[in-house]
Amino acid sequence: MIRHLISFLILLIDIFGETSAIDLNYLKRKEQDCFRLAPSSLSPDQKNALCANGKYGSHPAECGINVISEAKYILQLKHVTDFCATEKGNADTGKCFGSVYHRSDLSLAAKARVCTKAGANILLVARCINTLQLPSNTNELLYETLCTGIGAASADCLNTFLTSPVISSLQNHIPIATQICHDANSTAPVANCLLDHRIKHIPIDQQADLCRGAKDDGPVLCFLRSPTRLLNDTSIIELCKASQSRSPAVCADDLSPKIAHKLKSEGIISLCRGAPSDVSWDGQNGPSTCAKALPPGVPAAIIIETCKGANGNKPAKCFMESADNLRNETLQAKLCVGVEDNHNIQKCLNTVPYTLPISTKVDFCSRAVDEKQIICARNIWSGNIKNNCHIIQNVKCDMDADLLLSLCLNTNDATKTSQCFLQAVNILSIRQAFELCTGDIPNEQIAERQNEGSGSFSKSRGNQNQTRSKLHQLIKHEFISPPVECVAFGIDVGLDTQLVVPLCDGSNGEGPIRCALSVPFSGHSSNDENIITLCKYARDTGPSNCASEVAAMSFTPQQRSIACHGTTSDTFKAPIQCMLMNSNKDIDRNQLAHLCATSENLTPGYCAKTLNVLTESNIQLCRSAVSNPTTAKIDTIQSNLPAKLNAGEEFTILVGIRDQFDQLRVWDNDTLIHADVVGADNAGSRTLMEQTKNSRFLSQAQNGLASFSFSLDDPGLYSLYICIINKDEISVPSDIDHVPCLDYSSDRAQVRISPKE
Repeated sequence: MIRHLISFLILLIDIFGETSAIDLNYLKRKEQDCFRLAPSSLSPDQKNALCANGKYGSHPAECGINVISEAKYILQLKHVTDFCATEKGNADTGKCFGSVYHRSDLSLAAKARVCTKAGANILLVARCINTLQLPSNTNELLYETLCTGIGAASADCLNTFLTSPVISSLQNHIPIATQICHDANSTAPVANCLLDHRIKHIPIDQQADLCRGAKDDGPVLCFLRSPTRLLNDTSIIELCKASQSRSPAVCADDLSPKIAHKLKSEGIISLCRGAPSDVSWDGQNGPSTCAKALPPGVPAAIIIETCKGANGNKPAKCFMESADNLRNETLQAKLCVGVEDNHNIQKCLNTVPYTLPISTKVDFCSRAVDEKQIICARNIWSGNIKNNCHIIQNVKCDMDADLLLSLCLNTNDATKTSQCFLQAVNILSIRQAFELCTGDIPNEQIAERQNEGSGSFSKSRGNQNQTRSKLHQLIKHEFISPPVECVAFGIDVGLDTQLVVPLCDGSNGEGPIRCALSVPFSGHSSNDENIITLCKYARDTGPSNCASEVAAMSFTPQQRSIACHGTTSDTFKAPIQCMLMNSNKDIDRNQLAHLCATSENLTPGYCAKTLNVLTESNIQLCRSAVSNPTTAKIDTIQSNLPAKLNAGEEFTILVGIRDQFDQLRVWDNDTLIHADVVGADNAGSRTLMEQTKNSRFLSQAQNGLASFSFSLDDPGLYSLYICIINKDEISVPSDIDHVPCLDYSSDRAQVRISPKE
């Protein structure tokens, strides 16, 4: 027993020791990548310090390159390693640090903090720091407060504020500057609003509050137009700040005394703030018009909810016309707020079945935008579903109403979605049918109430085609939705529905199931995400064929799924060859799988071969690379006389069309190749464009090759010149006396023609 335990411990030590060695080798390769990329101006010791044993990959090197590029000759190289050899050191933070390095009024720590806290707008933050010119005694933390997470526009606003003679004379004006310019998109809060002499009668802090977020002088116009009989200065500022016009003030002024009294100051602000900018001078087409059209007894909260943001009286009209259906003012307000098409709202209320819970009906009709969605809802909540859901779900049907109707709202084609769902519930639970036909899993609260069962049809292999045949019997003379047909096939061949449903979502046939049946992974677990990743949207067994061949290259199932998904039986070889081309590179298997994933040709692989170091950024670059015909090369000269070519005997040249990565474009059937045959008497200074004599030929590529056949009667030395035609500059392709060639695309060869024997 003790002997076995010791053997087991030795085995564990061997395993973990080997893992540690692998990790160290991986980090060592990362360190070497970083060292190769590091700026040449750094000493070897500084490069070693920068690359930090490969801990952060090549990011510190990219950071150092940008710091030196931005800071130039004023830089102390020690500061490069101090800043970049950290978790936050990368290309963007390096560019930021280098660009603010010259600021002598900021400490190195402050520069580093602002560049590592900046987030997505990091380069705008650097520009903000460089634009901002605060007084010399300003605490440097203010730079961080004003610029972190903002951008240059905020600094422009601050500089406009600080350089204004009116403002600079104020005491303690920096906090006001922070208040008004912190989230500014331009100089407008100061230039167009704060400096407007028409609001100088209110305190500066209230002016700043009014003008913060201003796009133009809208807040000033609104402030001056507001009814002082209803609102004091504080309330007017709340109504008008960030307004783009005088509309909020016009809305407030247009309210009848009774409504204004009912709403009070807070209600007037809630109703009129954000009023559309096209409200007329007398208040027409605004929230006040809607409020005045409502019945007299409507409470203040309902007035605000119904009419805020209104462009006229349509919400009020909707409110009154839906009263007979809803008989609930709160629901009427929820239904009608912001409504533009009252006719569609009322049609929805009258079309959607009355058995629906009223709150669900209101939520659906307030969001439905076209008739197809309304008809979809009527069909989904049909008598058949209502009767069957008790059997399938064993829960109350009204608990599923929100889930079911969301089918019709969250789709680009409500008709197809409802058809899919109504067919799917014959063989699946409502939850599974929802997932199949929308691609979404219901939220957990609803899903907890769903039965995880998969219907009453058998799933055993002994009953193949039973589900599909019953489905066809139930749905006679009707086209069956492809995802439903896919699910039925999956159930018949014995796959678990928890695997089948996500596989078939969005499918156009049985491809995902046929792919899953032939996957090279062990088992068909219902939780196997690798099978779903590999086979979802498959048209045939191409992905599984690819994964089977990649298995010989020691890739994990997850890596094989990533590399092979989306392939077909015609294209599945491409990812395999792509990975083989780069398998000897210093690149981990996950990156290699992502590089070659879904590739239909070898362009990503050829692109990667041209690079010395593969990073995440250039892997993405190679994945999106487009092959362009750039070079024509004479691959072979064929003749029926291999030893020599005799006058009058035909010979053929084959020209390969290659791209910028020196890849033969075997799929190319479009590129035009031009050839010249020039005798020895024309040797010397020449260009293709200058040749007006001798033989000229055109040939169109077939599978990346163009062929030319010649028969030359006169003995002697001939030169063959070929090039790729620039189609953008040729108007009549058959006019070969003036052929424009792509630059640098030519090749040449010589052949000697012997006298006839």
